[in-house]
Amino acid sequence: MQIIGNAHVKRALEIAEKGNHSILIIGNLTNVLQDGQPWPDDAWFSQPCPCGNFTAPKLSCSCLLEDIQRHRSAFPSCKITIELVRPTFNELIQEKIIPKNIDDTVKRLLETAYDKLFFTVQDIAHVLAVAYTIMAMDDGRNLEAQHIAEAIQYKALLKK
Repeated sequence: MQIIGNAHVKRALEIAEKGNHSILIIGNLTNVLQDGQPWPDDAWFSQPCPCGNFTAPKLSCSCLLEDIQRHRSAFPSCKITIELVRPTFNELIQEKIIPKNIDDTVKRLLETAYDKLFFTVQDIAHVLAVAYTIMAMDDGRNLEAQHIAEAIQYKALLKK
C-alpha cells in the first residue's frame, strides 16, 4: 500500500507496527494506492460513514446521523485510531504520482479532474496510465494535454 500525503497516518502505522498495536484507519481507501504490499496484520480500515463522504471536502454526505452512529459502533476497538484525509494535488506531485516534468496545461487538466470532478488518487493514477498508452499509440514522446483530456473523458463517465 502507498499512502499519499497523510504523514500522520504513515507515522501511526509505523508506531502500530513497531509496538504491535492494532490500528483503525478511517477514510477513503481510494486515496491509497495498492502496490502489492499488504496492510499490517492488525490494521483495520473503514469509511467514515456508509456513503464514505462524511469527512470528504466538497462532497456531501447523504447519511442520516443514526446511520453514521450505527456504522461507527461497528468499528473494532483498536489502540490507535486515525483519519486518512484526501491529499492535496501538490502532494500527488511531491509523491511522484504525477510527474514533475509535465507541461503546465497537462498539470492544470489533472488538477481540474482532481479538484473539480473529485477524482481520487487511484482515478488520477488510472488516467495517467491510459494517457501514456494513448501517447504511445500516437507515437508521441511527451505526455500532452490531448492525451490527458482523452483519458479523463474515459474516466469521467463514472463521476457523473
